[in-house]
Amino acid sequence: MEPAFSRPGEPPTAFEEQLLSGVQMDHPTSAKDLWLLIAQQIGLAALVRVLDQFGDEHVWVPSRSGLLKPLWSQLRDAEIERLVRQGGISHRGIADQLKVPRTTVQRVARARHGGGPPQREKQRR
Repeated sequence: MEPAFSRPGEPPTAFEEQLLSGVQMDHPTSAKDLWLLIAQQIGLAALVRVLDQFGDEHVWVPSRSGLLKPLWSQLRDAEIERLVRQGGISHRGIADQLKVPRTTVQRVARARHGGGPPQREKQRR
């Protein structure tokens, strides 16, 4: 079989798929081995799209939580904002309803709305 390699933007060739299928990868010992294992797990077509975007660059790879938790934070903060604007619920009530710390509600309310329910001032001695 003559080697037939795909170019950036093209799907992998049958030759490339055959090369990958012949690799036994149980315990990767190098970064290259890890990429081969990822190709086997998600499919070569998906991986070549990633490689086309980032090939030959040093790339930061986020953790799972580093990628997904900020998305949750945006949704949570938007819901806090909605409840603060709606009124009628204390910061503690919002925190209890959303199962988040009261300080999170206070931080979002201060940052986005300049406050919320008035806070008691500490007495000076």
